[in-house]
Amino acid sequence: EMYAQVFETLVEAINEATDAGATGKKTGSIAILDMFGFESFKVNRFEQLCINYANESIQHKYASDIFLAAKEEYEPEGIEIFDFSKVDNSSVLDLIESRTGLIMVLNDECLRPKGNDESFVYKSKQIHRDSTRLLHHGLHRRTEFAIRHFAGDVKYDATGFVERNMDRLPTDLLELACSSSNIIIQRRFGKLADAVAEVKKNYRRKRAVATICTKFRTQLSDLMKDIRNSKTRYIRCVKPNGDCLPLITDHDMTMKQLASAGLVTAIMVERETFPSCLPYSVIWDRFNILLPEDFDTSGDMETKAKRLLEFLLEGKEKVVAGEVIAPYACGKTKVFFRSGAQEELDSQRQGIFDTNATIIQNWYRTILLKRKFGKAREASIVIQSFWRMCLAKKLRAAILLAIVRLQCWARCTLAVTSLYRLRRMKAASAIQSRWRAHDKRSELLRFRRAANVIRRNFVATKNRESMSSALSRVVEEAQMDQKAKDFQKKLYAPATYDRDELLEECGITMGYLTRQLSTQRIRSTELGDQANRAREAAALSQAHASAVESSMAASKLEITKLRGSNARLRSHVGEIKAGTVNLKHLIKNMQEAHNDTKRKQRAEYEDMKTSYEDELAAMKRELREVKRQHAAEVEELRGEMMESEERNRREVERLHEELNATEENHTNDLYKMMDALAVQEGSVRSGVGDGGMLRDSSSEEEELRDRLETMKMNNVKAARDLQAILCDKCQREFPPVMELLGLNQYKGGSRNLQVD
Repeated sequence: EMYAQVFETLVEAINEATDAGATGKKTGSIAILDMFGFESFKVNRFEQLCINYANESIQHKYASDIFLAAKEEYEPEGIEIFDFSKVDNSSVLDLIESRTGLIMVLNDECLRPKGNDESFVYKSKQIHRDSTRLLHHGLHRRTEFAIRHFAGDVKYDATGFVERNMDRLPTDLLELACSSSNIIIQRRFGKLADAVAEVKKNYRRKRAVATICTKFRTQLSDLMKDIRNSKTRYIRCVKPNGDCLPLITDHDMTMKQLASAGLVTAIMVERETFPSCLPYSVIWDRFNILLPEDFDTSGDMETKAKRLLEFLLEGKEKVVAGEVIAPYACGKTKVFFRSGAQEELDSQRQGIFDTNATIIQNWYRTILLKRKFGKAREASIVIQSFWRMCLAKKLRAAILLAIVRLQCWARCTLAVTSLYRLRRMKAASAIQSRWRAHDKRSELLRFRRAANVIRRNFVATKNRESMSSALSRVVEEAQMDQKAKDFQKKLYAPATYDRDELLEECGITMGYLTRQLSTQRIRSTELGDQANRAREAAALSQAHASAVESSMAASKLEITKLRGSNARLRSHVGEIKAGTVNLKHLIKNMQEAHNDTKRKQRAEYEDMKTSYEDELAAMKRELREVKRQHAAEVEELRGEMMESEERNRREVERLHEELNATEENHTNDLYKMMDALAVQEGSVRSGVGDGGMLRDSSSEEEELRDRLETMKMNNVKAARDLQAILCDKCQREFPPVMELLGLNQYKGGSRNLQVD
């Protein structure tokens, strides 16, 4: 029960995680159902009944899909087909799951206070005593019953059926599982305990308690409902052997599995079915091309189609178990074909199509070749015209080449003449160009000297003007300084000077000071701007310096790290160099050891090679000796065989002579007996002698016949002895010897003797 609950929890979790219906979209599913195999053991219990019940349901679905659909198609057409009772197992399902079936009887026994297994079997046999599926013979105990399943008869032992069907769980085990520390087991068994408590509370609804059979039937019904609503494909798995070994097949075991799966019956039924069918109109439209021109086409479509099939499938009947089976069957609206019949008609029709297609292809290829020939002719004409054009172009090119050569010669002559003229003109042109260059160069030098003089004069004039302006400013400043000093003196002694004059001088001085102040302000502004620019440049320089310092610090750290890593790398390189030296020494030692081993192995190889060569030479000598001995033995055996053949030949000749002598004796005795029989017959016919003499003649005749039979048996025995001692070659010649000896005439016994 714990395993079942955990398994159900796992299945619910998987279904919930893989459920696509929660999205609201229309989805489909592809499911694989691994069914139980049909089980039949020496002792079959409750589990085997449930498993075989499930197999019966699947077999019923399989028969409905495969055979009942064909039955529904054949019956309206009036086609008599196989007995569907061979594959219909509805009676088995009715026996198990009907209202009075085994499941309901077992459930009633479980609900009854004193229900037991024997009562279940007794009630089942009484209720279904008329059923052909519930067997009554071959049962030795009260708890035994047998069911005729689709796969065979199965005998069940109902011992423990009622107890196993109750589905009861002890209360102490249920309480123990509810107190488990595992949350899954605690939750699942808690729900189960609540359900049990609810059942105990509603005691009047006790009959509604579900048993194992009821649960199994419900689950199986849901499964079959899902299968019926889906498109089903069937795959039968066969276990090849019981030892689980590859490439080995136990045929008895395989055939039992095929019979249990119902495949043998299905194949037998399938042989009797019609795999294909066509309406009468389709048959006439499709296969009337196979009919001769003088075929009778009168009548309705059904009549014409039947006459067509009789004509085309004449002689195609098969004889099975003394019964003639036609290759087709005519229904009301369709014709049903057996396996191979429609394919035969289709192959004939395809043959006519192939023949006609070959004729059409021949005509089409002819037309294509004619077109191709016309195109080739046109192409040859085009090639010829193109070739003539090429020849004309070559002739024209040759003429043009001659003309060009003449023109070249003329132009060459003119060019040489003009060259001489140009050479004479070139000297004059060189002189003129040199003179003109000298003249221009001289003029350039004059212009350059004049420009230098003008530039020096302009610079001197400009310097004089700036000197005079600076000098005037200095003089003015000196005069103003002097005036300021004089004005200062006058201010210290104002009584001696006129006030207006002082004011005028004061105004002049203030104007001068104002101009000087504005000039100084402008200069201070310019100096402030210069100072700001200097401060900005200093700030930029400082920032750049700080950045440089930080980068220098980072570089120092990086250099320190690089020095450390460099030291580590140097130490690692030293270790690698030391390891390399060690490896070199090791490789050298290994190479020396390898060379030593190689030399030893080479020496051993040479020794082994020498020993093998010696052994090979010895074996060759032994082989030659054996061949000589074999040849001698063969010659000896050949001589013995020839002697044996000679002895056999002489023995055969002797036996032939004995057989000839025996034949002569046998023939003489036969003639004597025949004469005696003739004499006796003549005496009987003439009425000579009395009844006692007739009885004596009859006894003598019987005695002669016995002697003849004895001689025949002796001859046959001698022939068999001769056959036993003859060789194979002589045995092949034994029938002609029998004919030669005349022994074949006695095969019929003494009854074949005739008296003339």
